[in-house]
Amino acid sequence: MTLSEERKELDEQKRMLDLEKKDFFRKVEIEDRRLEQQKSLFEMKFQILEAELVKLAAEKEEIEK
Repeated sequence: MTLSEERKELDEQKRMLDLEKKDFFRKVEIEDRRLEQQKSLFEMKFQILEAELVKLAAEKEEIEK
């Protein structure tokens, strides 16, 4: 294999590695956004449950009176 061929092969390997790197970071970014959305949804659900518990406690107290 000549030096020129080796250089071409290395350039191709570098190009492929760069593509894989870009793809990896894109996937990480997508996953980060998905996790952030799940966290936000969880927090909203938790707030709803917390509000319902407060209402339920108030209703129970009213019934006991």
